[in-house]
Amino acid sequence: MKKLTGEFIQTAASQKLNINFASLIALCAIWAPAELHEAQHDGQGTYARVPNCRRKRPYEPRGEVNGIIYDDNTRPNAQMKAMAKKYYGVSLVDFTVCHVWPGTCYDQRYHTCYANLVCIPAAIHSLTDFDAHVEACLKYRAYELYGWKPDEVDIPEKPENYPTEWLELSRCERLLAMPQEVIGGQSSDCSKALERLEGVYADDSIVHKIIQRALDLGCSDECWVYMDELAVGRAKRSNIQSMKTEGGNSYGRYFDGKGRGEDAMVCFVPEVWQKLKALNWAK
Repeated sequence: MKKLTGEFIQTAASQKLNINFASLIALCAIWAPAELHEAQHDGQGTYARVPNCRRKRPYEPRGEVNGIIYDDNTRPNAQMKAMAKKYYGVSLVDFTVCHVWPGTCYDQRYHTCYANLVCIPAAIHSLTDFDAHVEACLKYRAYELYGWKPDEVDIPEKPENYPTEWLELSRCERLLAMPQEVIGGQSSDCSKALERLEGVYADDSIVHKIIQRALDLGCSDECWVYMDELAVGRAKRSNIQSMKTEGGNSYGRYFDGKGRGEDAMVCFVPEVWQKLKALNWAK
């Protein structure tokens, strides 16, 4: 019995119809700004957004073990979608975050490296794994944009039929005009939040998910993230809003806030951030 591969059929069909899948991908691919990639440099040649983090293999547990964070692609997905919202002013829907260089997701140096990540529409993202020409074009494009490649490989050569046009999104200017006033709680106290972190926090699924999501997005006492990005599962904007105040029936004041509506952002209250670090929940 003959074996019929999808790659054979795809190649034959694309040649017959004169379709260049790499050109299609090029007009759909969303990359991070080069300066954001450069900002992650640790001074020793590594550009990982989340150090000591890599994709977990099927037999490995999700979470941190012996200082290594085993991830299921949550962190690259979250960081790229947060990037798109912050730098391009768009919320990505039906996109998949792909690694440019195959197998590098299992290397903690490369799993969360911006130059190794690209957002592709979900309907066609598998082309990055199963079309050799698409893969080669993405590798060259990453080097073209960032001057970066994994340490173990040679500088990629420009492929034949390399796309002449790539998607370029306009940079978002709204952050420059965003109101800077804090619009969080009426009190600067965060004693309720600090108390909860010592005990009942672990039993509160909503608070746990919101804080974990904030940490995954790189939120700190100095790094702001969009409030809407924290709404996961049962957690809603109203839950996050309650975490910006210490009064009434709130969960406790974990966040400071600024901006309104879709522009609303939060960062951890400094005292809460220090507690999270002391408890090894934040690195």
